[in-house]
Amino acid sequence: MTYENLILEATDDILDNFVGTSFVPSVVSEDVINACNNEIIMENTTRVHTGFTKYKQLTTLTTVQVARILLKLEEVKQIDTGTDVHNNDKLLLGVYQKSGDDRGTYITGNTDLRRLARNYKPSMTTKEFNEVCSMLHDTAPIVKRCEEKNLVAVNNGIFHYDTKVLESFTPDLVFLTKIPVDYNHAAQNIVIHNPIDGTDWDIESWMIDMFDNDTEVSECCWESIGACIRPLQGWDKCAFFYGEAGNGGKGTICSLIRNLLGRGAVSLPLSDMDKRFSLEPVLHATAIITDENKVNEYLDDVSNLKALITNDVLSIEAKFQMPVSFRYKGFMIQCLNGMPKVRDKSDSFYRRQLFLPFFKCFTGKERKYIKNDYLKRKEVLEYVLYRVLNMNYTTLSEPAKAKELLREYKEFNDPIRRFLSEMLPELKLNRIPMTMLYDLYNAWYCKQNNNKPDGTNQNTFTRQVKQVISDYTAESGFVFANDTKINFDKDNLEPLLKDYKLYHWIDGRYSEADNFGVRVDPAKSGKYKSVIMRK
Repeated sequence: MTYENLILEATDDILDNFVGTSFVPSVVSEDVINACNNEIIMENTTRVHTGFTKYKQLTTLTTVQVARILLKLEEVKQIDTGTDVHNNDKLLLGVYQKSGDDRGTYITGNTDLRRLARNYKPSMTTKEFNEVCSMLHDTAPIVKRCEEKNLVAVNNGIFHYDTKVLESFTPDLVFLTKIPVDYNHAAQNIVIHNPIDGTDWDIESWMIDMFDNDTEVSECCWESIGACIRPLQGWDKCAFFYGEAGNGGKGTICSLIRNLLGRGAVSLPLSDMDKRFSLEPVLHATAIITDENKVNEYLDDVSNLKALITNDVLSIEAKFQMPVSFRYKGFMIQCLNGMPKVRDKSDSFYRRQLFLPFFKCFTGKERKYIKNDYLKRKEVLEYVLYRVLNMNYTTLSEPAKAKELLREYKEFNDPIRRFLSEMLPELKLNRIPMTMLYDLYNAWYCKQNNNKPDGTNQNTFTRQVKQVISDYTAESGFVFANDTKINFDKDNLEPLLKDYKLYHWIDGRYSEADNFGVRVDPAKSGKYKSVIMRK
């Protein structure tokens, strides 16, 4: 028998004795080594008589043995997160947890797996660990992550959102994280009295007060908390907690959510999303909760941000590890003290955003014990979990203030949108050629930016106007049209041409004082792509 086969057979035989029992890793290692050495001693007796070199006895486990132990005793699986990849090396390795804080879930972090492997071989090097992982990718069974949107892994079982029933954990339902708070069907909104300042506090009243009694916004905030709890629903939006002044409560709400999610909440600033290795934390994330983002930063590439929001497949790389393909399932909340500038100005980007206003300022009247004490209490957390799991919704509402903030953000991020919003109501012409509108835009932009030109060319400008004009149609009555015949007769007056010194559009022959410099040159009549006022 070959040396390798002898060791593997002896290892498998002795491991059978531990399957389904409580065991100590160091005892397993010792018994495996002793069993293998007993077989080696017997084999060497034969080899000496037949003239073969004796096999060397083991002093520590081989990487193959460690991989074998993890497969047989620790229930290591390869986890498909819905990526449909055909390369096993790009799947996650996970270990089902039968007990402890992570009971009922599969841990997938390399740190956790390395720690587990070193329970059996404390001297294991990084190179040896990588070899173990490679062997596991070759042999571990493949299981699919749970994708059932109505199932929520909480601390004491699996909650069915549709039936409101709590069931026991099972390794057949693959969850990578869980909510470390028990579901308590009898949870209530408790009132906490502070004898020092004489105040009474409960989370329902506090949440409404946070938004100055705007129940539409406060209920949307509850929905956002619930979205973090139900990561499999697929929300297709990111919540932006927005408020330029500090002490507006954004961080306090985020702290509450972190208390609910435990290590399932990770932080990932907008500016880090396109950096190598930055996405590794989302492999075990229920939600992305980021308290701080740079004020007024410019984001050149938001492809990873969009992929995280829409649950598209990402290639995620950790240091010194092979990249894995991963489909993130979870919600994201980004706190903003200022609006970020983004290159992407498409509707597919804007419709993923939900702005929640945090305009109230608590400076000078902070009650720090709310964040540091109340929001950590078991009874409060159990009520919050009960509350959001007993709300019935599958999409996030859009309060009027959220819609207004999104409108403001679009115009902040896109000068063409801002130009159209500002200038369309001011135009006197009911048919405006795109070339004229482009000239007006350039003159307007230079006036807004100390004579610094925008640099947008005519074709790009036309495409963007066509893309966004529908946003303003209901309010302004304008629509985009191709190849429209426009005749500039004596009644076609446009004062903005004079205001912005667009003399090449003005009829220089028209000299009546009241209309001088505002009549469009009739020679400019013709067919244009245009913006037209609906009658």
